[in-house]
Amino acid sequence: MIGVQSHMKTLVAAVRSPETAAEIEAYCAAATDIVSEIKLVDTSIADAPSVINGGADIVVIEAGRAGGADIEALERLCAYVTRGGSFIVIMEEPSADVVRRLFRAGVTDVLPTPVAPMELVAALNAARDREFARRAAAPVAAKGRIVTVVKTAGGVGATTIAANLAGAFARLQAGRVALVDLDIQFGQAATTLDLRPRMNVLDAVRAGARLDPTLLASTMQAHSSGVLVLGAPSEITPLEAINEQFIERLFATLRAVAAVSVIEIPAAWSQWIGDVLDRSDLAVVVAEPTVRSAAGAARIAQSFVDFGLTKLGVYVLVNKYEKTIENNERAKRIAEIFRTKPGGAVRLDAKAAAEAGDRGLLFADAAARTQATKDFETNARNIAATLGIEIAEETAPAPPLERILAGRLGLNRGRNP
Repeated sequence: MIGVQSHMKTLVAAVRSPETAAEIEAYCAAATDIVSEIKLVDTSIADAPSVINGGADIVVIEAGRAGGADIEALERLCAYVTRGGSFIVIMEEPSADVVRRLFRAGVTDVLPTPVAPMELVAALNAARDREFARRAAAPVAAKGRIVTVVKTAGGVGATTIAANLAGAFARLQAGRVALVDLDIQFGQAATTLDLRPRMNVLDAVRAGARLDPTLLASTMQAHSSGVLVLGAPSEITPLEAINEQFIERLFATLRAVAAVSVIEIPAAWSQWIGDVLDRSDLAVVVAEPTVRSAAGAARIAQSFVDFGLTKLGVYVLVNKYEKTIENNERAKRIAEIFRTKPGGAVRLDAKAAAEAGDRGLLFADAAARTQATKDFETNARNIAATLGIEIAEETAPAPPLERILAGRLGLNRGRNP
Protein backbone atom coordinates (compact mmCIF):
# COMPACT_ATOMS: atom_id res chain seq x y z
CA MET A 1 0.00 0.00 0.00
CA ILE A 2 1.29 3.45 -0.89
CA GLY A 3 1.85 5.83 2.01
CA VAL A 4 1.03 9.45 1.11
CA GLN A 5 -0.01 12.76 2.60
CA SER A 6 -3.75 13.28 2.98
CA HIS A 7 -4.04 15.79 0.10
CA MET A 8 -2.43 13.38 -2.38
CA LYS A 9 -4.24 10.71 -4.38
CA THR A 10 -2.92 7.20 -4.91
CA LEU A 11 -3.02 5.14 -8.09
CA VAL A 12 -2.18 1.47 -8.44
CA ALA A 13 -2.06 -0.17 -11.86
CA ALA A 14 -1.52 -3.81 -12.78
CA VAL A 15 -1.20 -3.92 -16.57
CA ARG A 16 0.07 -6.34 -19.20
CA SER A 17 1.15 -3.88 -21.89
CA PRO A 18 4.35 -1.79 -21.58
CA GLU A 19 2.64 0.85 -23.73
CA THR A 20 -0.26 1.13 -21.28
CA ALA A 21 2.17 1.31 -18.36
CA ALA A 22 4.08 4.11 -20.09
CA GLU A 23 0.88 6.09 -20.77
CA ILE A 24 -0.21 5.84 -17.12
CA GLU A 25 3.27 6.74 -15.89
CA ALA A 26 3.34 9.84 -18.12
CA TYR A 27 -0.11 10.88 -16.90
CA CYS A 28 0.88 10.56 -13.24
CA ALA A 29 4.12 12.45 -13.82
CA ALA A 30 2.16 15.38 -15.25
CA ALA A 31 -0.36 15.30 -12.38
CA THR A 32 1.47 16.59 -9.31
CA ASP A 33 -1.18 15.30 -6.87
CA ILE A 34 -0.93 11.57 -7.74
CA VAL A 35 1.46 9.04 -6.25
CA SER A 36 1.52 5.92 -8.43
CA GLU A 37 2.63 2.32 -8.32
CA ILE A 38 2.55 0.70 -11.77
CA LYS A 39 3.23 -3.01 -12.19
CA LEU A 40 3.70 -5.04 -15.35
CA VAL A 41 2.07 -8.40 -14.68
CA ASP A 42 1.41 -11.63 -16.51
CA THR A 43 -0.82 -13.34 -13.98
CA SER A 44 -4.48 -14.24 -13.80
CA ILE A 45 -7.07 -11.83 -12.45
CA ALA A 46 -7.45 -14.11 -9.44
CA ASP A 47 -3.97 -12.97 -8.34
CA ALA A 48 -4.87 -9.27 -8.60
CA PRO A 49 -5.67 -8.73 -4.88
CA SER A 50 -2.10 -9.60 -3.89
CA VAL A 51 -0.74 -7.46 -6.73
CA ILE A 52 -2.85 -4.46 -5.77
CA ASN A 53 -2.20 -5.00 -2.05
CA GLY A 54 -5.19 -3.22 -0.53
CA GLY A 55 -6.20 -0.88 -3.32
CA ALA A 56 -5.85 2.85 -3.83
CA ASP A 57 -7.91 5.90 -4.76
CA ILE A 58 -7.62 4.88 -8.44
CA VAL A 59 -7.07 1.28 -9.53
CA VAL A 60 -6.35 0.20 -13.11
CA ILE A 61 -6.41 -3.48 -14.15
CA GLU A 62 -5.57 -4.75 -17.63
CA ALA A 63 -7.36 -8.07 -17.88
CA GLY A 64 -6.63 -9.16 -21.45
CA ARG A 65 -9.22 -11.57 -22.85
CA ALA A 66 -11.19 -12.31 -19.70
CA GLY A 67 -13.32 -15.43 -19.37
CA GLY A 68 -16.15 -16.20 -16.98
CA ALA A 69 -13.87 -16.97 -14.03
CA ASP A 70 -11.94 -13.74 -14.64
CA ILE A 71 -15.15 -11.70 -14.65
CA GLU A 72 -16.13 -13.23 -11.31
CA ALA A 73 -12.67 -12.41 -9.95
CA LEU A 74 -13.06 -8.78 -11.09
CA GLU A 75 -16.44 -8.61 -9.34
CA ARG A 76 -14.89 -9.88 -6.12
CA LEU A 77 -12.07 -7.40 -6.50
CA CYS A 78 -14.63 -4.58 -6.62
CA ALA A 79 -15.60 -5.37 -3.04
CA TYR A 80 -12.53 -3.68 -1.66
CA VAL A 81 -10.95 -1.47 -4.29
CA THR A 82 -13.84 0.68 -5.50
CA ARG A 83 -15.54 1.95 -2.35
CA GLY A 84 -15.50 5.69 -2.85
CA GLY A 85 -12.67 5.42 -5.40
CA SER A 86 -12.40 4.50 -9.08
CA PHE A 87 -11.78 1.14 -10.74
CA ILE A 88 -10.79 1.13 -14.42
CA VAL A 89 -10.71 -2.19 -16.29
CA ILE A 90 -8.97 -2.62 -19.65
CA MET A 91 -9.90 -5.79 -21.55
CA GLU A 92 -10.12 -7.33 -25.02
CA GLU A 93 -13.47 -7.06 -26.81
CA PRO A 94 -15.74 -6.64 -23.78
CA SER A 95 -19.32 -7.51 -24.65
CA ALA A 96 -22.22 -5.28 -23.65
CA ASP A 97 -23.33 -7.91 -21.11
CA VAL A 98 -19.87 -8.04 -19.52
CA VAL A 99 -19.68 -4.23 -19.34
CA ARG A 100 -23.10 -4.05 -17.65
CA ARG A 101 -22.10 -6.79 -15.23
CA LEU A 102 -18.88 -5.00 -14.27
CA PHE A 103 -20.66 -1.67 -13.84
CA ARG A 104 -23.21 -3.31 -11.53
CA ALA A 105 -20.34 -4.75 -9.48
CA GLY A 106 -18.74 -1.32 -9.05
CA VAL A 107 -16.27 -0.87 -11.92
CA THR A 108 -16.31 2.79 -12.93
CA ASP A 109 -14.89 2.50 -16.48
CA VAL A 110 -14.28 -0.30 -19.02
CA LEU A 111 -11.88 0.35 -21.91
CA PRO A 112 -11.21 -1.97 -24.87
CA THR A 113 -7.70 -2.99 -25.91
CA PRO A 114 -5.68 -1.74 -27.58
CA VAL A 115 -6.61 1.28 -25.50
CA ALA A 116 -6.40 4.65 -27.25
CA PRO A 117 -4.25 7.15 -25.29
CA MET A 118 -7.01 9.79 -25.36
CA GLU A 119 -9.57 7.31 -23.96
CA LEU A 120 -7.19 6.32 -21.16
CA VAL A 121 -6.51 9.98 -20.29
CA ALA A 122 -10.26 10.72 -20.28
CA ALA A 123 -10.89 7.79 -17.92
CA LEU A 124 -8.09 8.90 -15.58
CA ASN A 125 -9.37 12.50 -15.63
CA ALA A 126 -12.85 11.27 -14.69
CA ALA A 127 -11.33 9.21 -11.86
CA ARG A 128 -9.49 12.27 -10.53
CA ASP A 129 -12.70 14.33 -10.70
CA ARG A 130 -14.57 11.65 -8.74
CA GLU A 131 -11.86 11.64 -6.09
CA PHE A 132 -11.99 15.44 -5.77
CA ALA A 133 -15.78 15.25 -5.34
CA ARG A 134 -15.54 12.40 -2.83
CA ARG A 135 -13.10 14.26 -0.61
CA ALA A 136 -15.08 17.49 -0.82
CA ALA A 137 -18.22 15.63 0.30
CA ALA A 138 -16.50 13.77 3.14
CA PRO A 139 -18.13 14.56 6.50
CA VAL A 140 -16.33 16.80 8.94
CA ALA A 141 -14.71 14.89 11.78
CA ALA A 142 -17.14 14.48 14.66
CA LYS A 143 -16.88 13.35 18.24
CA GLY A 144 -19.11 10.32 18.03
CA ARG A 145 -19.41 8.11 21.09
CA ILE A 146 -18.43 4.44 21.05
CA VAL A 147 -19.98 1.79 23.29
CA THR A 148 -18.47 -1.69 23.37
CA VAL A 149 -20.56 -4.68 24.41
CA VAL A 150 -18.69 -7.28 26.48
CA LYS A 151 -20.17 -10.71 27.20
CA THR A 152 -19.51 -12.39 30.55
CA ALA A 153 -20.27 -15.83 29.11
CA GLY A 154 -21.55 -17.46 25.96
CA GLY A 155 -25.31 -17.33 25.53
CA VAL A 156 -25.94 -14.27 27.70
CA GLY A 157 -27.48 -12.49 24.71
CA ALA A 158 -24.74 -9.96 23.93
CA THR A 159 -25.58 -9.84 20.22
CA THR A 160 -29.26 -9.26 20.97
CA ILE A 161 -28.31 -6.51 23.42
CA ALA A 162 -25.93 -4.84 20.95
CA ALA A 163 -28.41 -4.88 18.05
CA ASN A 164 -31.37 -3.68 20.11
CA LEU A 165 -29.38 -0.96 21.89
CA ALA A 166 -28.32 0.34 18.47
CA GLY A 167 -31.94 0.23 17.33
CA ALA A 168 -33.06 2.05 20.49
CA PHE A 169 -30.49 4.81 19.91
CA ALA A 170 -31.82 5.21 16.37
CA ARG A 171 -35.43 5.46 17.59
CA LEU A 172 -34.36 8.03 20.19
CA GLN A 173 -32.95 10.19 17.38
CA ALA A 174 -29.40 10.07 18.71
CA GLY A 175 -28.10 10.89 15.23
CA ARG A 176 -26.50 8.41 12.88
CA VAL A 177 -26.01 5.06 14.64
CA ALA A 178 -23.55 2.32 13.70
CA LEU A 179 -23.38 -1.33 14.75
CA VAL A 180 -20.01 -3.06 14.24
CA ASP A 181 -19.49 -6.78 14.81
CA LEU A 182 -15.83 -7.45 15.64
CA ASP A 183 -16.54 -11.07 16.60
CA ILE A 184 -14.80 -12.17 13.41
CA GLN A 185 -15.10 -15.86 14.25
CA PHE A 186 -18.72 -16.31 15.31
CA GLY A 187 -20.37 -12.89 14.95
CA GLN A 188 -24.10 -12.91 14.19
CA ALA A 189 -25.11 -9.24 14.37
CA ALA A 190 -26.01 -9.01 10.67
CA THR A 191 -27.93 -12.30 10.81
CA THR A 192 -29.82 -11.11 13.89
CA LEU A 193 -31.09 -8.21 11.77
CA ASP A 194 -31.77 -10.45 8.75
CA LEU A 195 -29.06 -8.75 6.69
CA ARG A 196 -26.81 -10.41 4.11
CA PRO A 197 -24.15 -7.74 3.55
CA ARG A 198 -21.87 -7.97 0.53
CA MET A 199 -19.00 -6.48 2.55
CA ASN A 200 -17.88 -7.01 6.12
CA VAL A 201 -15.24 -6.13 8.71
CA LEU A 202 -12.49 -7.86 6.72
CA ASP A 203 -13.14 -5.52 3.79
CA ALA A 204 -12.51 -2.59 6.12
CA VAL A 205 -9.32 -4.29 7.31
CA ARG A 206 -8.14 -4.77 3.71
CA ALA A 207 -8.72 -1.09 2.96
CA GLY A 208 -5.72 -0.28 5.14
CA ALA A 209 -4.83 3.42 5.21
CA ARG A 210 -7.62 4.15 2.70
CA LEU A 211 -10.25 3.67 5.40
CA ASP A 212 -12.02 7.01 5.77
CA PRO A 213 -15.58 8.13 6.64
CA THR A 214 -16.84 7.96 3.05
CA LEU A 215 -15.35 4.54 2.40
CA LEU A 216 -16.54 3.11 5.74
CA ALA A 217 -20.09 4.41 5.27
CA SER A 218 -20.22 2.85 1.80
CA THR A 219 -19.03 -0.47 3.24
CA MET A 220 -21.81 -0.62 5.84
CA GLN A 221 -25.35 -1.79 5.13
CA ALA A 222 -28.33 0.24 6.29
CA HIS A 223 -30.96 -1.61 8.32
CA SER A 224 -34.62 -0.57 8.11
CA SER A 225 -34.23 1.01 11.57
CA GLY A 226 -31.64 3.38 10.14
CA VAL A 227 -28.72 1.65 11.87
CA LEU A 228 -25.60 1.24 9.71
CA VAL A 229 -24.25 -2.30 10.11
CA LEU A 230 -20.73 -3.60 9.54
CA GLY A 231 -21.05 -7.34 10.00
CA ALA A 232 -18.56 -10.08 10.76
CA PRO A 233 -17.23 -12.30 7.96
CA SER A 234 -19.25 -15.39 7.12
CA GLU A 235 -16.22 -17.65 7.55
CA ILE A 236 -14.23 -18.21 10.76
CA THR A 237 -11.28 -15.82 10.67
CA PRO A 238 -8.14 -15.85 12.85
CA LEU A 239 -8.23 -13.14 15.49
CA GLU A 240 -4.81 -12.00 14.23
CA ALA A 241 -6.52 -10.62 11.11
CA ILE A 242 -7.22 -7.50 13.22
CA ASN A 243 -4.44 -5.43 14.75
CA GLU A 244 -3.95 -2.23 16.74
CA GLN A 245 -3.41 -0.09 13.63
CA PHE A 246 -6.77 -1.12 12.21
CA ILE A 247 -8.56 -0.48 15.51
CA GLU A 248 -7.04 3.00 15.68
CA ARG A 249 -8.21 3.81 12.14
CA LEU A 250 -11.62 2.22 12.69
CA PHE A 251 -12.36 4.19 15.86
CA ALA A 252 -11.24 7.50 14.39
CA THR A 253 -13.42 6.86 11.34
CA LEU A 254 -16.44 5.67 13.34
CA ARG A 255 -16.38 8.84 15.43
CA ALA A 256 -16.68 10.83 12.20
CA VAL A 257 -19.34 8.58 10.66
CA ALA A 258 -21.78 8.10 13.55
CA ALA A 259 -22.97 9.95 16.63
CA VAL A 260 -23.19 6.61 18.44
CA SER A 261 -21.44 3.35 17.56
CA VAL A 262 -22.16 0.03 19.27
CA ILE A 263 -19.38 -2.55 18.95
CA GLU A 264 -19.55 -6.23 19.85
CA ILE A 265 -16.30 -8.05 20.62
CA PRO A 266 -15.62 -11.81 20.70
CA ALA A 267 -15.58 -13.96 23.81
CA ALA A 268 -11.99 -14.99 23.04
CA TRP A 269 -9.70 -12.09 23.87
CA SER A 270 -6.63 -10.98 21.95
CA GLN A 271 -4.31 -8.00 22.38
CA TRP A 272 -6.44 -5.83 20.10
CA ILE A 273 -9.45 -6.35 22.40
CA GLY A 274 -7.59 -4.23 24.93
CA ASP A 275 -7.11 -1.58 22.22
CA VAL A 276 -10.86 -1.61 21.50
CA LEU A 277 -11.80 -1.16 25.15
CA ASP A 278 -9.11 1.44 25.77
CA ARG A 279 -10.58 3.59 22.98
CA SER A 280 -14.21 3.02 23.98
CA ASP A 281 -16.23 5.59 25.89
CA LEU A 282 -18.11 2.90 27.81
CA ALA A 283 -18.09 -0.88 28.22
CA VAL A 284 -21.56 -2.41 28.47
CA VAL A 285 -20.96 -5.66 30.34
CA VAL A 286 -23.78 -8.08 29.55
CA ALA A 287 -24.51 -10.58 32.29
CA GLU A 288 -27.37 -12.76 33.42
CA PRO A 289 -28.29 -13.49 37.05
CA THR A 290 -26.47 -16.83 37.20
CA VAL A 291 -23.40 -18.20 38.96
CA ARG A 292 -21.83 -18.97 35.56
CA SER A 293 -22.19 -15.35 34.44
CA ALA A 294 -20.84 -14.07 37.76
CA ALA A 295 -17.74 -16.24 37.33
CA GLY A 296 -17.27 -14.84 33.82
CA ALA A 297 -17.68 -11.30 35.16
CA ALA A 298 -14.85 -11.91 37.61
CA ARG A 299 -12.57 -13.02 34.77
CA ILE A 300 -13.56 -9.98 32.69
CA ALA A 301 -12.85 -7.64 35.61
CA GLN A 302 -9.41 -9.20 36.07
CA SER A 303 -8.75 -8.80 32.34
CA PHE A 304 -9.60 -5.10 32.64
CA VAL A 305 -6.87 -4.85 35.28
CA ASP A 306 -4.40 -6.91 33.21
CA PHE A 307 -4.96 -4.63 30.20
CA GLY A 308 -4.58 -1.50 32.32
CA LEU A 309 -8.22 -0.48 31.84
CA THR A 310 -8.84 0.60 35.42
CA LYS A 311 -10.38 3.92 34.31
CA LEU A 312 -12.78 2.37 31.79
CA GLY A 313 -16.41 3.27 32.44
CA VAL A 314 -18.54 0.16 32.98
CA TYR A 315 -22.32 -0.20 32.61
CA VAL A 316 -23.52 -3.58 33.89
CA LEU A 317 -26.63 -4.70 32.01
CA VAL A 318 -28.39 -7.77 33.39
CA ASN A 319 -30.16 -9.66 30.62
CA LYS A 320 -32.91 -12.30 30.94
CA TYR A 321 -33.87 -10.76 34.25
CA GLU A 322 -36.76 -11.91 36.44
CA LYS A 323 -37.54 -9.86 39.53
CA THR A 324 -36.78 -12.02 42.54
CA ILE A 325 -34.80 -11.35 45.72
CA GLU A 326 -32.18 -13.89 44.63
CA ASN A 327 -31.76 -12.31 41.18
CA ASN A 328 -31.52 -8.84 42.71
CA GLU A 329 -28.68 -10.00 44.95
CA ARG A 330 -26.87 -11.71 42.08
CA ALA A 331 -27.14 -8.59 39.92
CA LYS A 332 -25.70 -6.49 42.74
CA ARG A 333 -22.83 -8.92 43.29
CA ILE A 334 -21.95 -8.93 39.58
CA ALA A 335 -21.92 -5.12 39.53
CA GLU A 336 -19.79 -5.02 42.68
CA ILE A 337 -17.15 -7.06 40.87
CA PHE A 338 -16.68 -3.97 38.67
CA ARG A 339 -17.01 -1.64 41.68
CA THR A 340 -20.23 -0.15 40.40
CA LYS A 341 -23.99 -0.59 40.64
CA PRO A 342 -26.20 -2.41 38.12
CA GLY A 343 -26.80 0.00 35.25
CA GLY A 344 -30.00 -1.62 34.03
CA ALA A 345 -31.75 -4.81 33.07
CA VAL A 346 -33.73 -6.38 30.25
CA ARG A 347 -36.63 -8.48 31.43
CA LEU A 348 -36.82 -12.14 30.43
CA ASP A 349 -39.34 -12.52 27.60
CA ALA A 350 -38.83 -15.84 25.84
CA LYS A 351 -41.80 -15.33 23.52
CA ALA A 352 -40.64 -11.92 22.28
CA ALA A 353 -37.06 -13.18 21.94
CA ALA A 354 -38.21 -16.15 19.85
CA GLU A 355 -40.42 -13.93 17.68
CA ALA A 356 -37.61 -11.45 17.04
CA GLY A 357 -34.98 -14.14 16.51
CA ASP A 358 -37.04 -16.26 14.12
CA ARG A 359 -37.94 -13.27 11.96
CA GLY A 360 -34.65 -11.37 12.13
CA LEU A 361 -36.27 -8.36 13.79
CA LEU A 362 -35.51 -5.94 16.57
CA PHE A 363 -37.67 -6.33 19.66
CA ALA A 364 -39.30 -2.98 18.85
CA ASP A 365 -40.49 -4.39 15.52
CA ALA A 366 -41.44 -7.88 16.70
CA ALA A 367 -42.94 -7.06 20.11
CA ALA A 368 -43.21 -3.29 20.49
CA ARG A 369 -45.35 -3.26 23.64
CA THR A 370 -43.42 -5.75 25.73
CA GLN A 371 -41.49 -4.78 28.84
CA ALA A 372 -38.27 -6.03 27.26
CA THR A 373 -38.65 -3.51 24.42
CA LYS A 374 -39.20 -0.73 26.95
CA ASP A 375 -36.12 -1.93 28.83
CA PHE A 376 -33.93 -1.48 25.75
CA GLU A 377 -35.08 2.13 25.44
CA THR A 378 -34.53 2.73 29.16
CA ASN A 379 -30.99 1.39 28.96
CA ALA A 380 -30.27 3.46 25.85
CA ARG A 381 -31.48 6.55 27.71
CA ASN A 382 -29.30 5.69 30.71
CA ILE A 383 -26.23 5.24 28.52
CA ALA A 384 -26.99 8.44 26.60
CA ALA A 385 -27.19 10.35 29.88
CA THR A 386 -23.89 8.83 31.03
CA LEU A 387 -22.07 9.81 27.84
CA GLY A 388 -23.80 13.12 27.16
CA ILE A 389 -25.46 11.91 23.96
CA GLU A 390 -28.32 14.14 22.82
CA ILE A 391 -31.54 12.19 22.26
CA ALA A 392 -35.24 12.90 21.87
CA GLU A 393 -36.95 13.93 25.08
CA GLU A 394 -39.16 11.39 26.76
CA THR A 395 -42.83 12.20 26.26
CA ALA A 396 -45.68 11.35 28.58
CA PRO A 397 -47.92 8.54 27.29
CA ALA A 398 -51.11 9.69 25.63
CA PRO A 399 -54.26 9.14 27.73
CA PRO A 400 -56.48 6.23 26.71
CA LEU A 401 -59.09 7.03 24.08
CA GLU A 402 -62.01 6.26 26.41
CA ARG A 403 -60.76 8.84 28.92
CA ILE A 404 -60.50 11.49 26.21
CA LEU A 405 -64.01 10.76 24.98
CA ALA A 406 -65.41 10.61 28.50
CA GLY A 407 -63.95 14.01 29.29
CA ARG A 408 -65.38 15.55 26.13
CA LEU A 409 -68.83 14.07 26.70
CA GLY A 410 -68.92 15.02 30.37
CA LEU A 411 -69.23 11.43 31.49
CA ASN A 412 -66.84 11.99 34.39
CA ARG A 413 -69.14 14.52 36.05
CA GLY A 414 -70.46 13.49 39.40
CA ARG A 415 -67.78 10.78 39.78
CA ASN A 416 -65.16 10.76 42.43
CA PRO A 417 -61.79 11.91 41.08
